[in-house]
Amino acid sequence: PHLLTCPDYSLDAYSLARAKLVSGTVTEEMAIQQLALAWSAGNNADKAAWIQAVELERAEADERDRIAKEAEDALVAAKIQEQDDILKEDKKQNKAKYLPLTKGGWVALWHLTNEGVKHAISDPASLDTDKLDIIRDASGGMSLIPAGATKSSRAVIDDANLTWDEFMQAATRMLHHMQLKRWQDDRVEMFREFWSNLQLHRFRYSEDPVEQRALLLYQ
Repeated sequence: PHLLTCPDYSLDAYSLARAKLVSGTVTEEMAIQQLALAWSAGNNADKAAWIQAVELERAEADERDRIAKEAEDALVAAKIQEQDDILKEDKKQNKAKYLPLTKGGWVALWHLTNEGVKHAISDPASLDTDKLDIIRDASGGMSLIPAGATKSSRAVIDDANLTWDEFMQAATRMLHHMQLKRWQDDRVEMFREFWSNLQLHRFRYSEDPVEQRALLLYQ
């Protein structure tokens, strides 16, 4: 209705409509004005109805979008909760898979060998960082460390004293855990390339055990 224009009621096509209005007190010019006014009133009513219909349609569309978004958000939340539940259960069932890497610190590769994993599984307290023991360091000072560390330290083998089989077990698990902990890709690739180069070094296949041990000491 907003695009319509008022007809020209002075045309012959509207002569019958004018004639119905013309009387002793209403001239033909007045009849034309009355017809135009009546048309404008009807057109304004149509405009108002059209606007109301558009606003109603928009409101209904917004409501449909709101309901759809709520349903989508609920679905996403349910999926996240499901994944969290699966992860929690997986952590319970596969403790070795989630051996912690220290936060920005150093961890002996032995902890990631088959023997180290077995130790962690058989002694869950070794993974409990909430329990602390007091130890005396070489300088005589006192410090706090995880309680499990004092137990596992007796079994820990220095990186340089690992066998090649143990080293490869630990390196493979370390790379896996780096990815699980979302380390930067370039850092993970750096370790992977470094350890791969050690495997390809001529000392790796030397018959001299000292040369093989030198590689382990170097890493």
